[in-house]
Amino acid sequence: MLVYSKRFRIAQEVTVAKGGVAGVITGTLRYQACDDAMSYMPVTVPLTWPS
Repeated sequence: MLVYSKRFRIAQEVTVAKGGVAGVITGTLRYQACDDAMSYMPVTVPLTWPS
């Protein structure tokens, strides 16, 4: 069975307007894992970053 088991990074550039209000940036990451035998159910993970 082929399995990808190394670390990886997902990046998304975010631009905050000059003079913008400090706060929290929120979002979601939706992903689905598959192998050579099946596709697993999609998963959605909430994300937050201080700005």
